[in-house]
Amino acid sequence: MDIQQLQTGAKLITFPRFRDNRGWFSECWSNNWQQETGIVLPFVQSNLVRTTKAFTIRGLHAQGGTSAVAKMLQVIKGEIVDIFVDARKESETFGQWEAVHLTEEQAQLIYVPRGFYHGYVTLTDDVIVHYQQDNFFDGANEHGLRFDDPDIFIDWDRWGVDLDKVIVSEKDRNQKSWQEATKF
Repeated sequence: MDIQQLQTGAKLITFPRFRDNRGWFSECWSNNWQQETGIVLPFVQSNLVRTTKAFTIRGLHAQGGTSAVAKMLQVIKGEIVDIFVDARKESETFGQWEAVHLTEEQAQLIYVPRGFYHGYVTLTDDVIVHYQQDNFFDGANEHGLRFDDPDIFIDWDRWGVDLDKVIVSEKDRNQKSWQEATKF
């Protein structure tokens, strides 16, 4: 297993796959990994998300207060760029974003701690993403950040994403700017 500590405190974990003539097998999380990864959380909710079209943006979302949530995500099918913005007021990387390219071919997880706005853009059609959370969904404490906020300036062009042509929910299109968004 390879654990890459990212600048913002997120972690990219590459884990082994065992291949044979039938395909492959891998664990996608084990409590035995806690010691090595430093991720010692009980994950209380597991979610699957299917997105049918390439260049669909989901996010950026966060939960605050006692409903704050850390996420661990992997791509089951397709390809995404996972994006997270540090909204922790006391953090050295406050207001900075990072991104990780994930595909079904990679045996990788991205761990995003509490206090981040999180989302992703699909780069292929028919994407399936699996993620685990350390807290339950709480719509009353959900917060949002605009994916195209000029103060954060996520470099979508880097992945060939044309913001004039992306598919975005009405909710995500109308999220708050960085100046207005909740900080943690």
